[in-house]
Parts: sequence; structure tokens; C-alpha cells
Amino acid sequence: MKVLFDVSSVTLPLSGIGRYAQELARHLPAAGIDEVRYLRGGRVLSSFDPACVEPAAPVSRLRQWIKPLLPYKLLLGPYRRRKARTLANSLRGYNDYIYYSPNFSAPPVSGLSVVTLHDLSVFHFPDLHPRDRVNFLREQIHHSVDSADCLVTDSGFVRSELLQLFRLPSERVIAIPLGVDAAFAPRTPRALTPILDGYGLRPGGYLLSVGTIEPRKNLTGLLRAFLQLAPTQRRQCPLVIAGAYG
Repeated sequence: MKVLFDVSSVTLPLSGIGRYAQELARHLPAAGIDEVRYLRGGRVLSSFDPACVEPAAPVSRLRQWIKPLLPYKLLLGPYRRRKARTLANSLRGYNDYIYYSPNFSAPPVSGLSVVTLHDLSVFHFPDLHPRDRVNFLREQIHHSVDSADCLVTDSGFVRSELLQLFRLPSERVIAIPLGVDAAFAPRTPRALTPILDGYGLRPGGYLLSVGTIEPRKNLTGLLRAFLQLAPTQRRQCPLVIAGAYG
């Protein structure tokens, strides 16, 4: 079996999907697969080091500044179509590979394809996403549902949502729960104290929320719940919110 793995999402700062793809890229070659090639920046690579994560391309950073502008929104559609055509040209000659996308969407391929769909929140909670993201992801998910040979979800719940929303045969969708790297393990208070001291925290004496800061994470609900605690409890166990802006 030969796999063409899209690692475009493995860029700094690492998102949840970026970390997911990074870990798969780290372990996939040891899974008994005959050959793994990687798709990145519209090019097919024979090797990829998941430890050497690069910052987002300059165009991606520039896009964050010009997103609110009307010309950007008008140009977004043509840009994405051009990017899709360029990508399709790069994939010619790889029809005997199984294409895998860890990030919702896949370009048109003539061979087999597998796509991971992490959630369907753009359908169920569109008000919690920017409008352009809702439109784009809905289009990409519809395309993946129509074209991919196999769809992967992170949980049985999302699998059931997918089967129900799109009326898919059950054999087309597989739930593969997320793994936990050995690096995520309890640390001793002695190891934690030098870091926590800089934030005025103590081991075991805080509540931690980690994730991008955006409406769909329901941080408002978290803050409301925290404020219902007695003042003495809030002082003894402060709430720490960590994450980049989404």
C-alpha cells in the first residue's frame, strides 16, 4: 500500500488539526505501509520531518491582516479555485496512491482517498464561526462526502452525526479515537514549580483551559461557571485560559 499524506496543516502555530497531522506523520511510516509520500505547499515530497515545523507561509500571515477587507472576500473564491487546479496538477501520476487528508477537504483525485472530518459544527452551530469559514468548510465537507472513499471521525458521536446528516452507508465512515502521546503525563510538583512560579500558580491549584480563543469554544460559559464559585474558591484555584486567537 502506498499513501500520499497531506501535511499542509503542520505549520506554526500548531492548531489541534496540525498536531493531529504531525503525530500521524511521525508514526505512519512505521505502520507497515510500503511507501509514504507527503503533500505540502502544493508539492509532493519523498520525505517530511514532522519535528521541523515551519511557520505559516507569508501569504497566510498577510491574509490575517486583509481578511476584513471587501476585495479579499471577492478574491477568495478565484484564489481557492486556482489553488485547487495547481494542486490537481501536482497529483498527476499518483493515481496508485491512497490520498489522505487530515483536515476536512481533499482535492479531486482519480485514485482512492480518505478524509478526516473532525466535527460538523459549521452545520450545527454556524453562528459560532466566521461566515467565510462556514461557507468554505460546508463546501469542502460536501465535496469530501461526495468523493472520498472513506471518511474518518475522531469519535463515535461525530460519526453518528455524519451518518444522519448525509444519510451515508455505515461502512463508509470509521470512528478512530484520538491517541495520547507519552509526553502528556503527570509531572511532579518539583518539575512544575519553576514554571508555575512565573505565573503565580502552584501545582494542583488551578483550573486550565487550553484551546483557541474563539466563540465556538464556549469560554463565556466557562467564565460564567467559574464566577459562580465563592470568591475564596476562585482565589484558591484560579482559572487559566491558554491559547492563540482563532
